Amino acid sequence: IGGGIAGAALAYHASRLGARVTLLERGSCGCEASGLSAGTLYNLGKPAAVTSHNVNLYLRAESTEMLSQLPGCEFKQSGALILAVTPAEAKHLRLEFESHLAAGLAVEWVEGLPNLCKLEPALAGGSALCAMHSPLSGSVQPMLATRAYASAAAVAGCKVVEGVAVSCARAKF
Repeated sequence: IGGGIAGAALAYHASRLGARVTLLERGSCGCEASGLSAGTLYNLGKPAAVTSHNVNLYLRAESTEMLSQLPGCEFKQSGALILAVTPAEAKHLRLEFESHLAAGLAVEWVEGLPNLCKLEPALAGGSALCAMHSPLSGSVQPMLATRAYASAAAVAGCKVVEGVAVSCARAKF
């Protein structure tokens, strides 16, 4: 398994479940693409019923919960806004909001620039009409989160090897 956020998280969870896992990373864990990402965690909460159409929402909510509890990744729950600046966008966004609300997701409707500026002062003087607010969303320091997962994987029994380039792998069954 590679040492990016997906590989480190997989190594952690598989090791916790008793699998024999080796994490191999060409450089240092979290120092490639995963460590350079924005670290945004868009979380609408867990749907009331998980289906093939919304499983991604469930996984995002679970990821946010795990990262908020993982020491050293600097998780910050700050919320997120999806803005509408035209009446047509507002109509479409309102339909999306109603759909999310009906599915039991954690979203709020925010109408008018003064109310939007209470959540995000940088919007002052802009042309936003309304927004869908997801208060559970936030961010994480991606390099730190990746390294935290790799460290937690090692504690759970994973062998973490950095500085190894892999050109071929064979599975043993």
